[in-house]
Amino acid sequence: MGLRLKVIYSDFLDEVMRQQILTQLFHGLQKQDVQVIESDEDFQGLLILTGGTEQLAVDVIRQHITGEIILYTHRGNNSLAAALEISAYWQQLGRVVRIIDLEDESFGMERGESSYNSRKIRAKSMGLRIGVIGEPSDWLIASSHSAEILHNSWGVELVKLNITYLQELIKSFLSGAGSDEVRNWADEVQEPNEQDLINSQAVYQALREIITEKELDGITVRCFDLVKDISMTACYAMGKLNSENIPAGCEGDIASIMGMAWAQKQTGNIPWMANPARIDRERSIITLAHCTAPLNALKQIVLRSHFESGLGVGIQGKLNYDEVTLFRLGGRNLDEIWVAEGRVTGHLQKENLCRTQIEISIDPCELTKLIERPLGNHLLVLPGRYKEEFLATDYTDLHG
Repeated sequence: MGLRLKVIYSDFLDEVMRQQILTQLFHGLQKQDVQVIESDEDFQGLLILTGGTEQLAVDVIRQHITGEIILYTHRGNNSLAAALEISAYWQQLGRVVRIIDLEDESFGMERGESSYNSRKIRAKSMGLRIGVIGEPSDWLIASSHSAEILHNSWGVELVKLNITYLQELIKSFLSGAGSDEVRNWADEVQEPNEQDLINSQAVYQALREIITEKELDGITVRCFDLVKDISMTACYAMGKLNSENIPAGCEGDIASIMGMAWAQKQTGNIPWMANPARIDRERSIITLAHCTAPLNALKQIVLRSHFESGLGVGIQGKLNYDEVTLFRLGGRNLDEIWVAEGRVTGHLQKENLCRTQIEISIDPCELTKLIERPLGNHLLVLPGRYKEEFLATDYTDLHG
């Protein structure tokens, strides 16, 4: 069997690492008599090699693919997460999209087409002010809902702030910031140096100042601009704010911060915002990973570097979760929900995934829905079982 694929990858991936990933992936496929050929023309589908590739993939699809869109993924480097966001974007526009895991042992087997449609929700009148610092990250093509949609669907006011305002505020806190508070959360520090810890504390203090100054109920931050512009990460700050019961999300993801704020209203808890990293359909296991998590929900915390960039501080730890609820808000008007319950089966420490990693067993039908009709990349994870409550809530009374 031969496959002609166009390989899509982000700027964070250097050529050496790109070749290493492809060599390992293609070698595994050769054992199944599958030969992959890289091609920029006449390709059968896109191999999504890394996260951060969503907009690039959209541009390629728009120019070259008129029929069914096939996205090939592997089990590392946020490949699946990106594919879910790409699929959600195109399905909103009525296109047919398939996601195929090249590392699935049943690769090549045909699966029936899903007739699943996501559940609609009625959501109004939360009466919150959510800060959006910087624009949503470029790759969040299905998760960048407008202020008008948030107001009409959820009764939420988006307060937009420039990322340079945050960067200048961070600099003003640097001279007085220390490393002790950051270090005290951790059982171990690996890659980060003393300045990285100080930087992380300054980022937290700056965000805390903005929340107070603007009277915000939650925030989402275009955090990769901090990585690119000032070599700092917001991972610690997000986890610290979440541990203080303040919804704080990554990447300027509007759908996720809305889900985090809604879950807090429903349960009193802040969910973990994470990337779907791997799906094992044979075992009904989903692996989630991110470089941050609510710090008070973690044990065995290790301060690591940020996964994609190797800079700053990322958070590695084991979540104190057993039974969980996973969910995602989405759709063009942010009025749809995917929700499932599951059980934590393990924690991983893979070097090709974001730092905090968890395996969850869920109903195989829900996994099929997630793959075939995704609402977007990030999923939210809460301890406890809330599926029936989430689907039965009168969403018009959430402001009470």
